Amino acid sequence: MRAFDVLLALHRLDMRQGKDYLEAPEKNDLELNVIEGKLKRNHWYWCDFHKQPMLGEPSVILTLGGGDIQYLYEVEK
Repeated sequence: MRAFDVLLALHRLDMRQGKDYLEAPEKNDLELNVIEGKLKRNHWYWCDFHKQPMLGEPSVILTLGGGDIQYLYEVEK
């Protein structure tokens, strides 16, 4: 079993593809604001509402209109 599959199995709710964020505003009338970085449609991201220094710098920092900042860390598949 690959490390990506283990991470996905353990943390399914915290793992999303970029397309999940890009399509969410259309479905739910949310406003996607990318603060830093570039969101890539087919890449996988570990999502957290707290910056995780042990993971390095986040690949993308964004909000979905509610004011809560999300930190996305790109995960290689």
